[in-house]
Amino acid sequence: DSFKQPLTAAIKKQLNSIRRNGITGKDLVRLLSDIYHDHGMKDHDFQLRHRVEQESDDLPRIICSEAFV
Repeated sequence: DSFKQPLTAAIKKQLNSIRRNGITGKDLVRLLSDIYHDHGMKDHDFQLRHRVEQESDDLPRIICSEAFV
């Protein structure tokens, strides 16, 4: 159920890496368990922290750099 909730960018990055590498079986379970514990997904605070992060992602961002020219 924890992985069905909205996820942080860091968790998404780790999950994408697992997907790209085609990890399955016991290794997959171990890595998902590590992500779950490392990011404190069992904590109620995780959901609150992510909500604040998600709200800030909704704000428009202007990126300007002369390096692109």
